[in-house]
Amino acid sequence: MKTKTLLFIGIIAACLVLSTGCGSTKGYQGAKPGSGEVARIQQGDHKLRIKGKKTSESALLIKVDTVSVGSYMKGYPKHTDVLPGEKTVEIRHFQQWKDKAAMA
Repeated sequence: MKTKTLLFIGIIAACLVLSTGCGSTKGYQGAKPGSGEVARIQQGDHKLRIKGKKTSESALLIKVDTVSVGSYMKGYPKHTDVLPGEKTVEIRHFQQWKDKAAMA
């Protein structure tokens, strides 16, 4: 009985993790232009050691101009495509060792 319950909880947890990584890779409004007409903004990841422990920090993509591309609920995309021109990009600086204190 316990094994079945643990297996069921594990399957549900895996489904939740897989479904939350669905941030938008489209950082603009309107129809999709050709691949040569867009620029790609990548999420930044940095692995480091603090007090002898391996950890990491990331720049998670939140918003491009007024278009929301990622959030805690829907996940953060690894990249987003934007149209040419000057853009304002909002990121969340996530520090794994501080976990709960990440801010946008």
